[in-house]
Amino acid sequence: KQWYQRRVAITAGTRRISGLSELHYWDRLKSLKLMSLQRRRERYCIIHVWKIFNNICPNDIEMKFKHNPRLGNKVIIPALNTKASKAAVSVYDHSFKVSAAQNVDHTAQRSD
Repeated sequence: KQWYQRRVAITAGTRRISGLSELHYWDRLKSLKLMSLQRRRERYCIIHVWKIFNNICPNDIEMKFKHNPRLGNKVIIPALNTKASKAAVSVYDHSFKVSAAQNVDHTAQRSD
């Protein structure tokens, strides 16, 4: 819900710029050379995990890393109890620790 409110605010904000009010949301972002909220969030996650890995910022969420000679460094995603409720699984899947690890690992696969 919070991401939707931000998108509405950005949509309304970019619409107020003269000459852009008639363009579609994605065209306005492109003309302003902005990334979408989702892309900015993914970029933040990747940078933050990189900082944790390189000991630039504290590892207060206790992320663990594993080096694989073929695949490089990977973030270890902690296991969840298989008997957890659906609400707990949803919170787990959307936690920074899990979503950031998935973004970093996914990005590493695309760059290979």
